Amino acid sequence: MTKNYLSSCLTTNSFSTVLRFLALLFFFSYSAILFGQGNLSKNTNKEIVQKYFDIFNKHNLSEINKVFATDYIWRTMDGREIHSLQDSSHITTLRFVLRAIPDIHYTIESIISEGDVVAVNSTVTGIAQSQFFGLPAGQKQIRFKHMFFFRLAGGQIKEEWEVLDVDLMMKQMGRNCPN
Repeated sequence: MTKNYLSSCLTTNSFSTVLRFLALLFFFSYSAILFGQGNLSKNTNKEIVQKYFDIFNKHNLSEINKVFATDYIWRTMDGREIHSLQDSSHITTLRFVLRAIPDIHYTIESIISEGDVVAVNSTVTGIAQSQFFGLPAGQKQIRFKHMFFFRLAGGQIKEEWEVLDVDLMMKQMGRNCPN
């Protein structure tokens, strides 16, 4: 009788332990997805940001609305916040860049996703053919680093921060930056 009772207790305890483990595994998996930390969410956010760069590299600005939210906020390097509902400066700037550097291309060197934020380290190449941010073009080849941070929600880009190597870009276009 003792052996049967002991065997029954071990089986019940093992079953109970397995059930607890599965419940914890389900809870943590569900929590990660719920709070945007699951791999599916990270990969989806990276895919959306990659799609933006694909659209831009093809110079197809009519597709931009597929990846940017209508209440998108663009935070520029000079500290301005441009809200897409009140200001079309973002699309205007993208068109300006495409006119100045018609063959511009962004190569993503690395892309990292954490929660609802995607960070991109990219290299920009092209030939500046017209004035670019006050710099004469002179058919000059440019190559510089450009980094982005995007916050996504609802499958679209809601916010963007960017940093580019202005000194290198200006130097390549013929203007030395003061130190």
